[in-house]
Amino acid sequence: MKNKKIFSFLIGVLFGLPLSTSAAAARADVYYKAYPIIDHGNYNYLDMGESAAILDYNGSEEHVNVPSAIDGKKVTMLVHPYSYGAVFNGLNDLKSAEIPEGVEEIGSYTFFNCTSLSEVKLPSTLTTVADNAFYGCGMLSELDIPESVSHIGDEAFAECGLKSAAIPEGLERIGRRCFTGCTLLSEVSLPSSLNVIPERAFYRCESLSRIELPENLTYIGKEAFLGNGLKSVKLPDNITVMGSGVFKDCSQLESAVLSNSLVSVEDEAFSGCGMLKDVVFPEGVRSLGKNLFVGCRSLKSVYIPKSVDSLGNLLLTGTGAVNVSYGGSWEEWNSLISAIPSEEADLWKINVGCDIPYPLAQSDGAEGESGEKAEEIGFMPILAVLISALFMILIIADLILFKRVRRRPKTDEGISEETQDGYIYRFERLGEWKCDKCGTVNGSIGKYCFNCGKRRSGKI
Repeated sequence: MKNKKIFSFLIGVLFGLPLSTSAAAARADVYYKAYPIIDHGNYNYLDMGESAAILDYNGSEEHVNVPSAIDGKKVTMLVHPYSYGAVFNGLNDLKSAEIPEGVEEIGSYTFFNCTSLSEVKLPSTLTTVADNAFYGCGMLSELDIPESVSHIGDEAFAECGLKSAAIPEGLERIGRRCFTGCTLLSEVSLPSSLNVIPERAFYRCESLSRIELPENLTYIGKEAFLGNGLKSVKLPDNITVMGSGVFKDCSQLESAVLSNSLVSVEDEAFSGCGMLKDVVFPEGVRSLGKNLFVGCRSLKSVYIPKSVDSLGNLLLTGTGAVNVSYGGSWEEWNSLISAIPSEEADLWKINVGCDIPYPLAQSDGAEGESGEKAEEIGFMPILAVLISALFMILIIADLILFKRVRRRPKTDEGISEETQDGYIYRFERLGEWKCDKCGTVNGSIGKYCFNCGKRRSGKI
């Protein structure tokens, strides 16, 4: 194992692998140069006087209990200045690890690509989980993050097998791409203190079907929820900017209630949301980016307020005919869409001068007494009603104009055919007439007997 780490170090030197950019790694680099490195059994550590920082692990055990002290010095950090030399980096046989009380920091890449790691116990003294600390731990399905943690770095849990995550109170932001690629993540609890969700924080979390966003949230970064399984979302009123592709490719997303403080919606925010039915942009929005609804094939209506002064093109490409309601005048609308290709704008059904979202009665997707959201009556339901009405008219006409009877054969009247039960079945119609020549009873339509061809001269 030690030879493997030395080989990784040499590769890093030869090919110039980048150092970790986190504050934890920067501190480790300072410590690495300022304090002596001590070799102690399976561990190498920095002797920092009264405390120790574990740099490296050279063992091969499947279950590791990190010591709380080495040579009488309290262990407070698991850090290394270089990503390729981090403590447990790449140990594929490691299945569980227990971090002792007193450890305050798990440094960058500490458990990077520990593909068999399924259990980790963290101490209540922990304050920092640095960049890529648990990246690629695909077997790690559960992890209790202590309330003491105040910093979670970039990609800290990316590509993990986590099924749930509870972010502790006090955190104001989490790292970029923090849970990227956690395809099994289905439940997330965010603290009320959180005010920023950075780019790709929950990127491709396909099992995440529901999330409650805290009221203090002010910004959602680029592609933060791209490719999620979310079915509905409500943005808190403190959010002013939606980054590009925020909900892109959320194929199950049916409804989105936007922040009343929203100012800017960047490109492709809802692109690929095939189940999304309607969107109401609140008054005050100034800018709507390009490709916002590309591929939203179920989209029926969009409300654009008068406050919008910048509208990107390809807004509704791939959606078909959509009702677009605008809060301003025709003159303002024509000015707004001047940069949009006419072949695109011509597909829209425009309603101008709308004070409230049309055809929606409420912007929050309110439900009626039946529990179902009100929807616009379309052409197909009307056609179905008309067909049903016509069918009923035909039935009534049949009852009024025709009556089904059965009669005994009357040979003297020229009717000699007889069925097995001795009766002849026929329709008797109003206006029937009997032929004077052959006695055949004819229907009301036609002037000539269908049997002998004699012209009609009387009626029954």
